[in-house]
Amino acid sequence: MTTSIRRGLYRTVVPGIGECARVDMRAGDAAPYLERDMYRLLGFAPPFEELAFKEKPAPER
Repeated sequence: MTTSIRRGLYRTVVPGIGECARVDMRAGDAAPYLERDMYRLLGFAPPFEELAFKEKPAPER
């Protein structure tokens, strides 16, 4: 059986969610932002605490 490692892109803070991980679309309906517990539960790598922190960019107008 082949497994793929799901990679988180970075940590950020999103209003209404709080601190979360920005992930790729393989997270399914939860993408693109996962709370810490869901990130761990779905088996993303690297560990949440090791993700680089980025400010969430302001939406373009």
